[in-house]
Amino acid sequence: MFASNFPVDKLFGSYDEIMDAFKIITANYSPDERIALFHDNAARFYRI
Repeated sequence: MFASNFPVDKLFGSYDEIMDAFKIITANYSPDERIALFHDNAARFYRI
């Protein structure tokens, strides 16, 4: 599951910069893996 320490992370970069870094890190993941990481796992865990 994806997580960040935002807004504290603003000390190191903007939200867009942080998200862009995570997108680069996960560039080799399959589309299904990225959807699971950035959405599905949290939706299931938090039941939203």
